[in-house]
Amino acid sequence: MVTVILIACVLLLYTFQSVFCKLFTDHYKGDPAAASQVFTVLFSLTVGLISWGFQGFVFRPSPVTWLFGGVNALGILLYNVSLAKGSQKGSYSFLAVCMLSGGVILPLLASLLFLHTSLSVFAYIGIGLMLVVFLLMNSDGMSFKKVQPSYYLCCGGLFIGNGLHCSMVSLHPNMVDPAEYGSMLIIGYFGSMLIALVWLLFTRRGKAVGDFAAIGKKSWLFGVGAWLFAAVAVNLVGKVVQLINPAIYMTIDNGGVLVLSVLASMVLFKEKLTRWQVVGVLTAVASLVLLTF
Repeated sequence: MVTVILIACVLLLYTFQSVFCKLFTDHYKGDPAAASQVFTVLFSLTVGLISWGFQGFVFRPSPVTWLFGGVNALGILLYNVSLAKGSQKGSYSFLAVCMLSGGVILPLLASLLFLHTSLSVFAYIGIGLMLVVFLLMNSDGMSFKKVQPSYYLCCGGLFIGNGLHCSMVSLHPNMVDPAEYGSMLIIGYFGSMLIALVWLLFTRRGKAVGDFAAIGKKSWLFGVGAWLFAAVAVNLVGKVVQLINPAIYMTIDNGGVLVLSVLASMVLFKEKLTRWQVVGVLTAVASLVLLTF
């Protein structure tokens, strides 16, 4: 029962984060091209600080935790760069499919390889169905007309970036002292913050200060909300993956947040579900049922 409650809390927190991210972007008053970079810097800073607080403001990582944190920082950076660049080059819907698939497939492989976990046939079918859900929920927005070859590199980068991040948060609490999980997050998020800040200063040059100043009151409100929700969620994940098979959890996490975000958009932004999205929601329910066996 505790596991179910924790998973439900994490899914809701990530869903709120997703909604608040959209609201931040919608109300950002600066150059849209800089919105994701500004968000990444402040997001990583906030999550890193809150994770430090969860640690009791103690930071004593072992060499192995430094390794996990470094890979996590690389994953977060690759995720943000690929998403920002890919969104400018082609369909966001297919980027979302790649991102979500990476967050399921790579942690599954990592779990089998490093944790030697085993899954039932029903669980494998459930994971396969959830991958189909990703396609169904994003199918109406996918287009490959006049797409540059570099777009597919961004898709691959997003697949690997999200996969690395999800793998690190899945493996670390199960392979290293769980008490160091917060330190791993601190390294990952502070590392990605520094790299994102350097990237912003390099690409925007003299405009960087103005990019931060362009955050209005509403953007600050929605941004802080998104960062707080994400920080609490990612710290809870370290608890959840010790209670449930990490491969199963990451499938529930990525699929559940997608479905809840679509439903939230329907309620909050009056977006209508397409026929394929309805099929996707029903397929997701079937997947979740199979994952329990």
